[in-house]
Amino acid sequence: MSAAQERPHQRTVGLDRKCRLCDGTIYFNYHGPVQGVCGRCVDLIRSSGPTFTGSMQSGREYRQGRSAWASIFVFVLGLGAGAAALHFLGPYLPF
Repeated sequence: MSAAQERPHQRTVGLDRKCRLCDGTIYFNYHGPVQGVCGRCVDLIRSSGPTFTGSMQSGREYRQGRSAWASIFVFVLGLGAGAAALHFLGPYLPF
């Protein structure tokens, strides 16, 4: 089978480039996500499976919310506000 029969709709222009992976021609006006790679090869690369970027992180970096010291501060602040309310509202309370 000749090359013309394998790719019957392959058009070439003098400005076309070669794909780095399959040596096929890349249309000169094609702007894909990976420079120098044709769309067919990009599809194969992206469908090959999940890739993980970044490094492993410890559990502390995943934790959401306040730190322990902030929680203690909010608790002590609440106790102080309750004590102040009890002091000022003491004469009006039934006990």
